[in-house]
Formats: sequence, structure tokens, C-alpha cells
Amino acid sequence: MFDLSNLNDYEFEMLCRDIMQKKLSVELSIFARGVDQGIDICDTHTPPIILIQAKHYAGSKYNDLRTSLKKEIAKIEQHNPNGYYICTSLSLTRKNKIEIMNMFPNYIHNISHIVDKIEINNFLADEQNKDLVLKNYKLWLCASNVLSLVNNQNVFIDCSELMLDIEAQSRLFVETQAYREAFKILNDNRIVIIVGAPGVGKSTVSKMLLLRYASKKYSIRYVSSNDIMTVKNVVSLNPNKKEIVLLDDFLGQHYLSLKETLPNELKTFISFIEKNKHKKLILNSRITILNEAMQKFITLKDVMEKHESNKYLLDLDQMSFLEKAKIAYNHFYFHLLPKDYLSTIKVNKNYFKIVKHKNFNPRIIEFVTKKHNYENLSSKDYLNYICDKLNNPEEVWKDEFRNRLNANDRMLMNTLYSLSNTSIDNLELEKAFNKRIMSLANQDTSINQYKDTITRLTNSLLKNIDDRGTKKISVINPSINDYLLSELSLNSIEQIAIIDNAVYFEQIFKVIKSDEAKKHFIEKLLNQNILKLEVLQNSTFFYFVKAIIDLNVFEKRLSKTVKFALERVYTNLSYISKSDYGTLIHKIFSKTFYDFYKLHNILFSEDKMYFILEPMHLRDTIDFINTLMESYDMLDNDELVNLFKDLLIGKITDDVQSDVSSDLSDIVSTVLSVADDHEIRSYMDETSDYLDDVVWDDVQDEASKKVEEILMTINEQLGLSIYDFEINDMRCYLDISDTIKTFLNEPDSDSDDYYERSSNQTDDSIITSLFER
Repeated sequence: MFDLSNLNDYEFEMLCRDIMQKKLSVELSIFARGVDQGIDICDTHTPPIILIQAKHYAGSKYNDLRTSLKKEIAKIEQHNPNGYYICTSLSLTRKNKIEIMNMFPNYIHNISHIVDKIEINNFLADEQNKDLVLKNYKLWLCASNVLSLVNNQNVFIDCSELMLDIEAQSRLFVETQAYREAFKILNDNRIVIIVGAPGVGKSTVSKMLLLRYASKKYSIRYVSSNDIMTVKNVVSLNPNKKEIVLLDDFLGQHYLSLKETLPNELKTFISFIEKNKHKKLILNSRITILNEAMQKFITLKDVMEKHESNKYLLDLDQMSFLEKAKIAYNHFYFHLLPKDYLSTIKVNKNYFKIVKHKNFNPRIIEFVTKKHNYENLSSKDYLNYICDKLNNPEEVWKDEFRNRLNANDRMLMNTLYSLSNTSIDNLELEKAFNKRIMSLANQDTSINQYKDTITRLTNSLLKNIDDRGTKKISVINPSINDYLLSELSLNSIEQIAIIDNAVYFEQIFKVIKSDEAKKHFIEKLLNQNILKLEVLQNSTFFYFVKAIIDLNVFEKRLSKTVKFALERVYTNLSYISKSDYGTLIHKIFSKTFYDFYKLHNILFSEDKMYFILEPMHLRDTIDFINTLMESYDMLDNDELVNLFKDLLIGKITDDVQSDVSSDLSDIVSTVLSVADDHEIRSYMDETSDYLDDVVWDDVQDEASKKVEEILMTINEQLGLSIYDFEINDMRCYLDISDTIKTFLNEPDSDSDDYYERSSNQTDDSIITSLFER
């Protein structure tokens, strides 16, 4: 069953035209209302012989349709066609159809001229008409049952975060040239990097690409934190497993939040995707953040330059006016803009002022079509309101915050910002908000201030998320966080107020922007009560040490506390990511902090050193050990050198196995390229002897060479020699047979190029047809 309610009225007319064109085997056209004298669709004769009325009444009642059709009687009599047809998105009974037929006795001679929702669905379900389904993205979305797939199957991490309101977003989505080109890059190269300015639709395009591949049985991998190592740990090493990964805003919403370990993690992960033909990766980022990050990190610059052909710049200046018009119209239609407001846009074709505005941005269009934002305006002022927001896009949220919100509202928004860039558990937000407002005098505690504030802001600035039964709160639009950052950065008093009333340590790191706030927080560090703060992840001790590092705090009074906190960090790692931990350890043991806080008792203790190094990633461990060797001249300490060797053997063994596993697909491809593929296939179903004796041995030999190459590379990176490794032990964990079988199967074709231009009309005439309904 196809959900026709996903189509706007113009899209429904286009669908009806295509269906009737096939049914009647005649060329049909659509005209704009206002110039067509009541005609929706007709043949190309002058005057037309066949007239077709499209009545998009999904979700309405039959009486509404009947009333509308009565108004068409006089118009049809004026045209006096040879044939008159009615297409509707409403389900009709036989009795309904007979009644409609009797309304037009001279033009409808049997009920086959009345095509309802049931007949449309049956027609589209016919395999011969598959092209019509694939041509219309929204129909395909329903036909593939992909929404049910992503809602009912465990194919996501943080599923609710990613797919929030996906049905509503799919209604608003327009299949632009940008989407098609991004899809082609992803299809051809398995990796696409979508960049652009805020609000141009990067996340929307990314989500629609995910749905496209979910329909092809790809499992989707995503985490709201964009922690690459977390995603990598979930992605299957099985090369036959079809998976697509989205790293949305992979460099963060703010440049300053970029982790130093991310470039290397990204390089490794991209390499893994490249070597597995059934894995795909979507990255998107704001262009300014990407450019700044590339200037700072050479590794990231190298990765981006290597994959320049996979990068797609989503530029609104390159989007056609027709595509912009479709985006705007979808927002007007599906946000149920009242007719009198829409009329002001239609008068004198004012919609061109919107569509062709130099600052056109989907995010602004979404803002001005939300009822909350225009309901206090008269309809005659609505066009000027839209143009004002387009003329001054930076004022969109400023007006909202300064003129519409009370003090409690603003404090809740700042509290939410201090807790997360994405979403936060409702109970955690409530706890943090209540702590903040209760610090103020004259607060009315007889009512639930939090509940009232949330209710007031929901659907205007906030949205509620049901994450598998857990209620979460998020800003309704990422650009709100941009505004909050700019406002908070200039408001040291508010930064200090959040620090003083913080419930969670994370709040402090998020809002410290000014020198005044930094000084204020350092004073609080000297007070041991700071360790009583709660945390959302990691640990209080982790954040205490991080604060010492990030703020360059050198206070003798804190020496004991620093040592105490550091020991609690490396002995309790349950909630700390390996990459965060590795960065922290590397920095705190840099010579400056090491000397000042006298950390040698920790570093030169064999038991403690084991606990420090054991949880770290191999790359972090190697870098850390090399730093220690250079800074502290430890090569003469045989006991420590042997400790490092013992720790590295286990780490290197695991890492090499993982690395070679990801390279197996390339190794198998090379071996099979010189083997007789037809002969291999013929033996595959009957016996494994041929596979084991010929192909498997060759792959094993090549895998062994790869293991040796990696070990040599690692050895070069280390400042000390390491034991010989048991290559056979590493090799036995490689799933060689499964990888070979994967290559013997024909790869699925992901290419879908069903787009065709629906009309020979000019863009401006189609835009007029779109709005003049």
C-alpha cells in the first residue's frame, strides 16, 4: 500500500498524469490553476478532448470530495470534453462512484473513469508500472517499506536520534540534483563527503541516502556522539555484511570541539571502508569547520585531499530555482499554511521573491512556516515577514530569544546547550534546570517551572524524542546551538552563573569561553567540592585532570588531588572512551605537568604502568612510549623496557589481526584475479578441497606477508626493539574462506538512475504551476 498523503497536491497531479497517460496511451499535460479554467490535466489538443481532474483528498471524507466535485460541473460543461476522468487519493465505494458518475452524466459513462486510491495503489503495485514508483521518491519510500524496516529492526545505534520525524522529513524532501550527484558518488566510490554552509540540507540529504540503502538491505550505523571508534567497533569485520555508516557533522558543530585524535581515527576508518566493497560511508560537515580543521591537522588535510573526488559541495547558489520552489512549496503545504497567508504569496507571483532571493535557505523557510512564528502576524504582513527573515537571516533566533522568551525560558535553553549538542535525557535536563532556577530569589515553587517551560518551548525551540522509551529533549534546529554559542561567548556573567550552578562537570567545559569564566573556574578547582559534581559520561576524576590540562593549571595546593584523581582515572575506565583516555594520559605525562606535579612515582611503578597503558589504543601507546623514551631517557631501565614489550605484544597482535582482516578483501581479489574463476565456482558447491589446497593457501601466504609488513612498520615507529611475533597465531584468526566466498558472489548493483524531467515546460512556468493551485 502506497501512502499518497506523503505527496503534496502538485505531486499528486503529476502522479495522476503519469498514470492516466499510461492507461489512455495519450500524451497529457498539467496546467496552472488560474490559466486553465479549472483543468488539472488534459491532452494536447486545442481545445482539449480529454479532461482529468485530480482531487487530492487523502485523510478527508467523501462528503468533502463530493462538495468539491459539484463546483466542477459548470466548468466541465463549459469545456464539453469527449471524456472526463477523476483521480482521487480517497478510497471510494461502488455507491460513491455511481453517485459521482451521475453528477456528470454527459461526460462519465462508466465508473472506470473514476480512479480512486485503491485503483492507484493496484496500478502502482503492478510490476509493469514500477518505473512510476521509482521515478517518485516518496512513493518509492513507501514501496520499499524502508520506514518500517528502520523503525522495527535493530539496524541503528541511537536510532531515535537519527531518524526523528523521518516520515515528516521525507515528505518535505525534494529529490534535487545535489542528492542525485551525492548518491552517484556514494554508489561509485563507497564514500561521499558532503560539505556546505549551515542549513543547506546536508543532514537531510544524508538521511535520505541512508534510507535508499536501507531499502537495499544495508544495516545502518550511526552514533550521535560521532565517536569514530565507537562506530568502528560496531561495524562488522565480515566483508559480506552490507553496512552504511553516517558521521553527521563529523567534525562537530563547533570547530573548538574537534578531538585531536579524530584525523587519525578517520584515516584508519576510511581505509577500512575502502577495502570492503559492501561498506559505505557518508560524512558531512560545515565547510568553514572543515577548512579550519584541515589547516590545523595535516593528517586530516591529507585524507581530504586524497578523497577530493568523493567530496560534494552542497551549494544553494547551484540549486535551481525550481528545486528551491519545490522545497518552499512542500513547507507551505505540509505545515498547513492557512489559505489567506498563502494567497499573499501567490498575489503577483510573489513566490518568485522568495524562491529567487539571494539568501534562500531551507532552514529559514522551515522557520517562517512554523505556526508559532507567524501566528501573531496578519496574513497581509506575512510576505514581508518572510522577506525580512531572508534579508536578515542572522536575526531569526535573535528575535525569538530576546523578544519572546522570559528569563526561565532563556535559562532552560542555556542549560540545554551546556549539556549537549544533540539531545539529553529529560530527567538530567530537569535536574540541571531546577538547580539553576532555585539559586535565584523569588522563584515560585508552587508550580512545576520545568514542565511549564518545556511545554511552552516545545515545537518552537525544542523537540521531544522518544528514544526506545526514554524521553529526551533536543533543540528543534541545529542553528539554535550556533546562536546560543555566539551569545554565550560574549556573556561572561552567564558563563559564571552556569559554572556556579552546574550539576554535571560537562556543563562547565561546554560554556567556558571568557578569561573571567576560566579564572572563576580555576578558583573552584582549588575547592575540593568540585569533585562532588556528577557526570554524564567518563568520570569526575577524568574531568578534573582534563581541567588541569586544558586550563594549564599549576597549583602546588592541587598536587595530591591531581595524583589521587589520576589514579582513579586509570583504575576505573568503565565510562571513558579509549581515545579520550589516550589523549589525557599523553598530556598529563608531558614533561611540564610531570615535573610540576611530581608524577614519577606513578610512571615508574610497574603495576601502575600496566594499568595506565593497558586500556590505550595501540597508536596512542606507541606515541606515548616514544615520548617517554625521548623525554625521560628510560632506555637504560630494563625493567620498564620489558614491561613495555609485554604490553605491546598483546596490543600489536590484536591490532595486526584487525588490520589484515580489513585488507583480506584486497588480498583475495588479487589472488582470484590470476585464478580460474569459473573453475573455482564449479568446485565451490561440491567440495572445499580445491578452495583449501589452491586458493586458500595462496591467500594465507599473502596474508602472512601483510602481517610481516605491518610488524616492520610498527617496529620502525617504536624507539625500542620488540620480540618476534607468532605470525601463524595471528593468521589463524583471519576468516579467509568467508572472504573468498564473498568474492565469488556477484556484487549487487546499487545504481538507480530513474530521474527524468517531468515536463518540457520552462522552470518558471513549472514554478507557476506549482504555486497556482
